[in-house]
Amino acid sequence: MKFDRVIAIRNTKTIYRDGNRCIKCFHNAYSKEEVLNEALNQSRMESTELHVPEVFEVSKINGKWSIIMEFIHGKTMEQYMAENPERIQRYLDQFVDLQILMGKQTVSMLPLQNTLMMKNIAKSVTDPAILASYKAKLDALSGDMDVCHGLLEPSNIIITDDGVPYLLDWMDASTGSIAADAAASFLSLQLRYPKEISEMYLHTFCQKMKIDIALVREWIPLVAASRLAAANLDEREYYRALSE
Repeated sequence: MKFDRVIAIRNTKTIYRDGNRCIKCFHNAYSKEEVLNEALNQSRMESTELHVPEVFEVSKINGKWSIIMEFIHGKTMEQYMAENPERIQRYLDQFVDLQILMGKQTVSMLPLQNTLMMKNIAKSVTDPAILASYKAKLDALSGDMDVCHGLLEPSNIIITDDGVPYLLDWMDASTGSIAADAAASFLSLQLRYPKEISEMYLHTFCQKMKIDIALVREWIPLVAASRLAAANLDEREYYRALSE
């Protein structure tokens, strides 16, 4: 297989371009099950109203599990936001509209959000009493069946030259509360952007959804706790402080 160039390098994966294909190579920290699950989630999303790169195959390349998918020509929303800071609100409106549209889709056999979050929380929390407390909070807030991305942020949206947005990275997709998904996006924005941008996002989301900001904020400690195990050193203290 020929790799034309590296598109992105992240903590646990490297993304290459091979002509009209994109190869997402996962580091050895990812299991075969996790990679197959992401490919399956993305494949399920292909049949929705959203634009999602088509999955071609899952393969092992140079000893690493990889997803081979359609290459999308364009720039990430993150790039557009950096290039056009005066249009931040416009991009946040588009971001929220995509998130709301995603939540309204019907997709069978995605994992349940609270089950997925408890599995992740248990990787960093071992005290049975604390785990039981997290589960009780999750159970009290859960009940919705919205389609959720789990890690929707501007870097996971590619906008083509003719303005079509494609959503990437479906490993943490689930069905659950769109308010929890908003909390996840809020935390990602807080880590990578000035505080006013994350607050603009939160107010935009709640205004369009016609829900109280307090509902999203209730999810923040739970989302932070579920992200602790996979966080890098720079993120760990941030998530730990919010999860307590």
